[in-house]
Amino acid sequence: MELGYLGTDGDEIVHISRRLLEVSAALVREGIPLAEVLVAGKRVREHADALAELFADLVLRHATEDDLPRLRPLARSVVEAELSLAMDRRLRKQR
Repeated sequence: MELGYLGTDGDEIVHISRRLLEVSAALVREGIPLAEVLVAGKRVREHADALAELFADLVLRHATEDDLPRLRPLARSVVEAELSLAMDRRLRKQR
């Protein structure tokens, strides 16, 4: 609950991000301990916050806050592409 993947609605526990909950569960099913998934999730959140700040600052220097929602998919694409490239570099190093 600390990461915000789960929340409460009265007496019920609800998921805030179904995608994060499903991915976390899939990692656990693959044998990664839940505690380590949660630690990694916290670190990813910190980096994601920094990336969001970087992109928002960039946009706000050249556009308006109203443009942020429209440009958000571009930021996501940059992060996904860079993560993919970084994973490729990491895998090549291990060979």
